[in-house]
Amino acid sequence: MFVRDVFNIDNPHVILPNVEDSHSLSTLESLVVAYVFDVSLDKSELLVNFQYEHANRADFLTLGPRQELLDVIINVFACKLNNFENKFKGIWPTRCYLPTTFAQIILHGGRKLATATKMFTHIIKHMDEMNDCDKLYIPMHDACSDHWYLCVINLHQRIIHILDSLPSIERDDMRTSSVRTMVEECAHFFNLNGHLKNLSSVPIERPTWVDVQANGWDCGVHVINHMRRSDFMDSSSTPSHWDSTAIRHKLAIELLLDDENSEKAIILDKVQNHAKIKRRRV
Repeated sequence: MFVRDVFNIDNPHVILPNVEDSHSLSTLESLVVAYVFDVSLDKSELLVNFQYEHANRADFLTLGPRQELLDVIINVFACKLNNFENKFKGIWPTRCYLPTTFAQIILHGGRKLATATKMFTHIIKHMDEMNDCDKLYIPMHDACSDHWYLCVINLHQRIIHILDSLPSIERDDMRTSSVRTMVEECAHFFNLNGHLKNLSSVPIERPTWVDVQANGWDCGVHVINHMRRSDFMDSSSTPSHWDSTAIRHKLAIELLLDDENSEKAIILDKVQNHAKIKRRRV
């Protein structure tokens, strides 16, 4: 799998390996991992702050091995990706990423759009500014099986994709129905009717290249990985190896070292001090 180069601002369509293809860590990255996942440190310490979304150490610990990922981590990634896309509005077709709470309110909160409007003012503003948005990414949650999957609305190609790392004969119809409801509500909420006329005729597809997770705890990690894709690819481009722990560590590093993280400088100082203390104890 590949993603756009988040470090190449001049050309966002540059391709580079995704996290599961990069297992080696630099010295700094190793120190960051040691600091973030040190369970003896304050779990309430704020590690990432992207203005609208933030995460503390307790949230990050769910990126540890064999842990079920908290929605907080998915949300900070969505915010991070929106910040990145903002740099290219008016230059390239952009993507918009919704927080997990949007689908939860629409599907399980009685579709209280007034409440959603108040909660997601910044998302509405982002969507208004992204008038060239070509894809809308919506993390979805199946509460019955406590499972995360991703809905992607391709506005320009008029197609909806369900990226589900743990399909289920018993649950697939329900998940598809939830996605259809979500698309209809999004069309009204974000005034997308010009893009999605005759919603009932817009096809919903489940790409065959989507990896099936090998365990019961990586669904949220798969959702984030799909959000980071540069584009949809066929099965020949799927990763040959899935190292869950390495991928989780890379995601944590990517969040903490993002330039939009207002806590970055403070945390990096603490990372160095943490390393010095550990060396003295050896």
